Amino acid sequence: DRKPIKAVLHMPYNEGWLRQSMITVLASIVAIFLYSFTIYKIDIPYLMPPQVPKNILGEEWLMLVNLFAMVLWVPFAEELFFRGFLLTSWIPKYGHSKSIMLVSLVFMFVHSHPGLYFPVFMSSVLISYLFIKTKSLWPAFLSHAVLNLIVVIVAASA
Repeated sequence: DRKPIKAVLHMPYNEGWLRQSMITVLASIVAIFLYSFTIYKIDIPYLMPPQVPKNILGEEWLMLVNLFAMVLWVPFAEELFFRGFLLTSWIPKYGHSKSIMLVSLVFMFVHSHPGLYFPVFMSSVLISYLFIKTKSLWPAFLSHAVLNLIVVIVAASA
């Protein structure tokens, strides 16, 4: 009953997918900010998101390679696996809500820092919902890519 991955690689049918992708990015940023603010206020350093190194992109020609990897390649590969494969495989078996939670838990643990668990989990829930709503990987990929780009820009400008 599982859809082949090519079934979700088409462009979305609904016209508002670009707006929905940006709303997903904004909601993720709000969740990350609220989480970080709360953890800072209750003073649990262990659960603070890690500091991203200022030189995350490296130097010289490696900057372009790393930028491509972090903003395009990694989000595409992760979305293809987590939403395109896992989520579409688990929905027929577990339903939408449980599948979103399971995929988001796996996605969260792949990002392996306790300070990232909640922000990554929430972003994954939002992106999974976007994927289900649009029935396409492209809005999920766009949201993920923009979030990664924001991380790179903030880190590089710190």
